[in-house]
Amino acid sequence: MTADGPISPYVRPLFCESHQPKTKQHDDLLLPVPVDWPPQTGRDRRPHLNAIAHEMWCLDDWFPEQPHACWVIREASDSQPLRESFLLMPASEKSDRPVFSIVLFADSEPRRLIEELSKLFQTSAETVLSSPATLERLDSLCEKVRDW
Repeated sequence: MTADGPISPYVRPLFCESHQPKTKQHDDLLLPVPVDWPPQTGRDRRPHLNAIAHEMWCLDDWFPEQPHACWVIREASDSQPLRESFLLMPASEKSDRPVFSIVLFADSEPRRLIEELSKLFQTSAETVLSSPATLERLDSLCEKVRDW
C-alpha cells in the first residue's frame, strides 16, 4: 500500500533519484504490458512475449534532454531473486552496484558518449578522442542514426 493506493508486489521497481514521474501511485518509468486476449500462440505453440504480463522500462523525453549521454540501470541493494529492483542513474555517477543495462540515446554527441562510457568501464578514451578520423566516422554515424 502507498498513500495513493496499492501497487502490485510483483512490480520490478525502477528508481531514478533525478526524475521519478508518477501517475497516482504508479511509476511512469514502468509501463504495464497486458496479457493478450484471446491468447495467441506461434507456429511453435509457445506463447508470444505479449501473452505474458510484464512491465517495460520507459524513459521519457526528460532523459535525452539532460547533459548525460549515457544512463545505466543498476541492480539496487535491496534486489533479490524473483523480487528484483533497479536504480537508473547517469553512467558517469559513481556506484558499486552491478550494471544491468546501458541506455544510450541516438542524439548523444559521440565525444560525450565516449567520455562517459570510458568512465563507466574505467578505461582511457584518449586513443579514440585523439583520432580525428575515428571521431569523424563516429560523427557521420551519429548523423545517420539521428536522421533515421
